[in-house]
Amino acid sequence: MPNPAAPLVSVERADVAEAIHLGHLAVVDADGQARAVAGDPDHLTYFRSCAKPFQSMGSLGTGIAHRFDLRPDHIAIMSASHNGEPRHVEIVRDLLARAAIPESALQCGAHWPIHEASAAMARRQMTEPLAVFNNCSGKHAGMLAAAKALDAPLETYLEPDHPLQRRISDVIAAYTHLPSPSIHYGIDGCSAPNAAVPLATMARSFAALVRSEEETPRAVVAAMTGNPFLVGGTDRFDTRLM
Repeated sequence: MPNPAAPLVSVERADVAEAIHLGHLAVVDADGQARAVAGDPDHLTYFRSCAKPFQSMGSLGTGIAHRFDLRPDHIAIMSASHNGEPRHVEIVRDLLARAAIPESALQCGAHWPIHEASAAMARRQMTEPLAVFNNCSGKHAGMLAAAKALDAPLETYLEPDHPLQRRISDVIAAYTHLPSPSIHYGIDGCSAPNAAVPLATMARSFAALVRSEEETPRAVVAAMTGNPFLVGGTDRFDTRLM
């Protein structure tokens, strides 16, 4: 029987625990060996936005970096859950322009920038938010460019059986060491397919990513760590960590 969720965070008021947050945790080293666990390390968990480096690799595998002359900042924004600050929007738009794809092709949905000052500025300029503000817009721009490179339909680039999504599924399978048909998929908040795998397996996939000597994963890791602001933005934990 799986281990129950473990207490991870205690919120205290005057030395009394007012709220206790439960969860699961898995920490592995660079070799993929478990170093710390709490709760059930094999709890089935969606990658959610943690999938973005692997989704970027699927897109880059179509040759878009060379075909559309993409820079590391484009690769970083493809792997980002960004704040929607002006610099983020600029890079997303530039990526789309290089592939000659209109903003209207983005199917990630629209929301105001996560960054409050950027959202306030945008609201002064328009009445409705734009898709390029979406924190996943860079990923979607990369997917659209990849679909174009494959000469595949842009209108259905998020369908699970689209040639690009099948490529991404193959990347996920390779890094999790799970047979592709056995991986459960749902739909993420931005409408893209998203894989659910055991938590420790997800951790090991990141260990494999940063250890890889292959060109594409090295390009993704270098782009993200070399452009931490683009991956998150102002006051974001991931940006500060990198």
